[in-house]
Amino acid sequence: MMKDEKTVLKTSLDHLPPRFQYDLQEIKQLILEYIPKTEMIILFGSFARGNYVEDTQAIDGTIYEYTSDYDILVVKQRNVNLLGLTWRTLKAKIQARPTPIPTSLITHNIHFLNHKIKHRHYFFLDIISEGIMLYDSGKYELAVPPEKLTSDKRLKKAQKYREHYMEDGDGFFRGCRFFLSEKDYRKAAFLLHQAAEGYYTALSLVFTDYKPKTHDLEELRQRGIMINEALRDVFPLQTQEQEDCFTLLRRAYTDARYDLTYTITPEELQYLMERAVVLRELVDTFTDEEVTRLQV
Repeated sequence: MMKDEKTVLKTSLDHLPPRFQYDLQEIKQLILEYIPKTEMIILFGSFARGNYVEDTQAIDGTIYEYTSDYDILVVKQRNVNLLGLTWRTLKAKIQARPTPIPTSLITHNIHFLNHKIKHRHYFFLDIISEGIMLYDSGKYELAVPPEKLTSDKRLKKAQKYREHYMEDGDGFFRGCRFFLSEKDYRKAAFLLHQAAEGYYTALSLVFTDYKPKTHDLEELRQRGIMINEALRDVFPLQTQEQEDCFTLLRRAYTDARYDLTYTITPEELQYLMERAVVLRELVDTFTDEEVTRLQV
């Protein structure tokens, strides 16, 4: 790459109140402490743009609070693998800080990131267009994206993603129903998790051309809400029972297969399957509308 061919991100957090600036500096220090050879730390999303949400509502005498996530991309050198324990420890440290602001972390190496920028993947283009550099080692430069993809190419990719991942989700959902009928609730829970992941993946790829490297349904749920606020109520978390059911579904990816103590009742499965049907209907509608928009 020529020295003058690079993308330069903003570095100022002055558009945010001091409490958020201080909080983000704390998160930056934790990342540098726990992730070796970090090259860049980039804030993106609503806090980078300045249109974050802090909302408090009283519903039936109960106070519910919603705050936008900090969305942070950690850029590493090539071939630096994070051990699962290190990653979990970092996330636990971030979650344990006194602020209530949730934090979503993704990590990629610099070569992967620049490859995506050069190929105009929309998710990464949004990051470099709106992102704020919280830390830069100065060893690497961000690529400059080429001219825009034609509308026809973007449309074809969106159609391919929608068809593949919606079909994937539907296949897993059929498997869930089968194992429920066989009273094998653990396998049914795992396949229901996979169905929900498939639907969220279809949504993410159609709208952003990006598939997060996670199986955590809470992270996928939050990214879905970023695309369309209507997805917030697909898996409501307003009561302890709703939270417990969603936690069972989140855990199913690993625990339903490997943890012999994992249990889920047919009633809990039926409830979660009903919510997954709602998720499918909304994702089907939103992705169809987006594909239609791209055809214009």
